[in-house]
Amino acid sequence: MTGHKKLLSLLACIFSLLMGYGQVPKYYFEKGVESVKYVTVNLCINNQARIDKVELISEKTTYENIIRIEELKNYLLTIQYHQDSQLRNNCYESYFIFLNPKYRDSKVIDEPCTNTSMFKKGRFKYGNPNYSSVDIIRGDSIQKELGGNMGNQIYKIDWTSDCSYNLIPKKMSDERLKEKVGSVLHVQIIDILSSRSYVYRSTADFKKWATYGIITLVDQ
Repeated sequence: MTGHKKLLSLLACIFSLLMGYGQVPKYYFEKGVESVKYVTVNLCINNQARIDKVELISEKTTYENIIRIEELKNYLLTIQYHQDSQLRNNCYESYFIFLNPKYRDSKVIDEPCTNTSMFKKGRFKYGNPNYSSVDIIRGDSIQKELGGNMGNQIYKIDWTSDCSYNLIPKKMSDERLKEKVGSVLHVQIIDILSSRSYVYRSTADFKKWATYGIITLVDQ
């Protein structure tokens, strides 16, 4: 694919992300990305409902391709929202995720997968720097996610195979998440990065697209 076509593909992905602004971001599959990388920016939207300022938040950015980051920032400055958008006259933090193209296939690991027993219990952290303050405490049947902007979350965890599990929200402290109680998130381990880290893909009936990320074992 030529550089021009790559850019068009990237812009199309970003556009679809922005149409669903405020929800879980979409992702761009990019050659050269080792696994999962993040770009976090602060977007300011003026009274005409147009993005007029984009600032990179370096401490929450792990992607190092400066050219792609600049393309992203420049494209964001072309975005025009509806004139009556409630986003006007405010700044918002948003992140974009770049992934290795092999993760486009949800079953990167062939079943049955092995060497995943160490991921079934312990204390974990998200690889996403926007969730660095969240502690994941995983037991035999309960997973707790403590801290962060979304408050404390308690899930029932049910391993359906050695490389897939379901999370069922049981108690959410954030009012925005309480309607998710009783729903099911389907999680697949699609790549094992080391004896302590894996890449996951999660889907749910209440989400329009999949979520990808890295989870790392901190303490067993």
